[in-house]
Amino acid sequence: MNEQPISRPRNRAATVGLVIALIFFIQCVAFPAILVTFMSSWGIRFVNTNPTHPLAGLGETVVELSILTFPLDMIAGSVAIALGTFGLCVARKPERPGARKSILGIVLGILVLLLPFLTFWQWATAFRQ
Repeated sequence: MNEQPISRPRNRAATVGLVIALIFFIQCVAFPAILVTFMSSWGIRFVNTNPTHPLAGLGETVVELSILTFPLDMIAGSVAIALGTFGLCVARKPERPGARKSILGIVLGILVLLLPFLTFWQWATAFRQ
């Protein structure tokens, strides 16, 4: 009774594209969220009353990191879209799964390309005030 486990074919391009898109999407969402928090009335009051607190420099650090990671976000978003597209082509074969992962990787890759511009827009509007 030695039954071999059934090996399901995998769509590695869809999985890798989704993982890359998820990692960079989380990073791209965290930066604007931190900036919005520190540009709120609470954040401004916190920085003005506690200028030596370690969190006081978090907003500035996030802006600097978002500038440094901008090229990496563009590359990762493009790679996620390319792998998602390739995974979608592979998923058209009946024995290959992964169409949902591919579509989600493409959508998140597009968001990874767009969200750094939102961060820069928030940063620029903060200096106009």
